[in-house]
Amino acid sequence: MDEDEDTVLAVLDDEYARTILAHLTLEPMSVDELCTACGMSDATAYRRLNRLQEVDLVEGCHTTVPIPVLCSLELLSIDERCIT
Repeated sequence: MDEDEDTVLAVLDDEYARTILAHLTLEPMSVDELCTACGMSDATAYRRLNRLQEVDLVEGCHTTVPIPVLCSLELLSIDERCIT
């Protein structure tokens, strides 16, 4: 395995990150909707979303709290690439 694959697997090892991805595979959601659906705080969601964005598994986000790493699109969506 190369370093990129290890990084992606490390992110996917987190239960919150997997829960976020599971919800985003169903439909794009705002961060507020995602927090409610996943039962997590805004801070937890933003930390996981930052990590998921860093490995290109999600893109975009609706920000009500300015977080420099996140781009300001209205909805989150899962990246369509496949991890094998």
